[in-house]
Amino acid sequence: MIVCSCNVICHRKIEQAVERMFEADPNVVLTPGKVYKAVGHRPKCATCLFHIAKLMHAHRESLEKEAAIVQESREKPRRIARRTVQESILELEKF
Repeated sequence: MIVCSCNVICHRKIEQAVERMFEADPNVVLTPGKVYKAVGHRPKCATCLFHIAKLMHAHRESLEKEAAIVQESREKPRRIARRTVQESILELEKF
């Protein structure tokens, strides 16, 4: 979906820019200006700034949720994973 028709910026470019900034610094303060700079453009008519802000914050929230899930999975004890594998093996042996 085209978010900025003046610069022909699609939503995926915005998401990729947010991902790069988030990976570089998880505490980055996102602004439409920083996103524009990351994709190599400047706002022209600025009618898309609201949509870009909405999109970048929504994508950042999804990245933060993914990061939290990854962190949570790293903190779980290994025996739970082994037990799950053992249960899977027992279930396969039933067939």
